[in-house]
Amino acid sequence: MECLPTTKLGNLAKNDAITLVVVSRIYLIGMPGCGKSSHGKKLAKQLQWDWIDLDSLIEANTGTTITQIFETKGEKAFREIEQETLFKCNPIAPTVIACGGGTPSYANNMDYINKNGLSIYLYANELFLWHRLSAKNTIRPLFRGLSEEDCKIKIAKLLSERKCFYERAHLQLKLPFTTSKTLLNSILSHIKPQIMPI
Repeated sequence: MECLPTTKLGNLAKNDAITLVVVSRIYLIGMPGCGKSSHGKKLAKQLQWDWIDLDSLIEANTGTTITQIFETKGEKAFREIEQETLFKCNPIAPTVIACGGGTPSYANNMDYINKNGLSIYLYANELFLWHRLSAKNTIRPLFRGLSEEDCKIKIAKLLSERKCFYERAHLQLKLPFTTSKTLLNSILSHIKPQIMPI
């Protein structure tokens, strides 16, 4: 799916045809290593909302790991499983959902995300991501076994390919923040008027 032209957003605003009035679902998107899962758990706890990690849900549903799916079925098959899981993930209770790094850039996933909740892009630059992803024991399938130099190249390539999808999010926050608490306070300051009362 090609990137659609949109106005770059720095805070909550109208995006395409969507107007956010009351939000009961928050989708965190961004590159692998930006902290979607760790920050998402803390955000959900702060809001007293439910929490779902899309990758963990896929592993629970399939009975296998993301890495094994990539190795045995390939990335295309994984993206199809990922999309099916995303579309079926319709919690009734208010929920924070951490998406996989590539989730927004496959097919019409970003359209679905923006129509069904508030999307937040956690932006991290290449150096920040490299420090998080260059560990030799990383479990992320797209980075396993890469040298430090190849890891840098891979990060730059993926960020370039996915940037226009990520930037369709309703809210963009630049990392790193000084502390997790600072990041959470920034998110809460933007979304508090829009979220469903607990």
